[in-house]
Amino acid sequence: MLKVLLPADGSDASNQAIKDFIQLLGDYKEIPEIHLLNVQLPLHGHVSLFVDGENIAQYHKDEGMERLRVARQLMDQAEVSHQFHIIVGEPAEVIVAFAKEKLFDRIVIGP
Repeated sequence: MLKVLLPADGSDASNQAIKDFIQLLGDYKEIPEIHLLNVQLPLHGHVSLFVDGENIAQYHKDEGMERLRVARQLMDQAEVSHQFHIIVGEPAEVIVAFAKEKLFDRIVIGP
């Protein structure tokens, strides 16, 4: 089965890319395995001196879920099965590393 990675940051461009991708699903013989990915930038400075790691992790999860909210709604409205992931790091590096690690066949990114 074809595996497709859709990085999503909650922007209009990202959400449009997901809408466009959903429109193309009818062209596939078999619906691909779809994964949404949100990459959260790491917090810089001495944040860990003032906030514990558990709260920082929860912050990234909450922010990631908010950035994925529209993308997940679009998938749900179209009744398209999908998985989602939230990872902290530098976006380009994380997207490439995640795609290689999970052996994705395609990456769909908005302009």
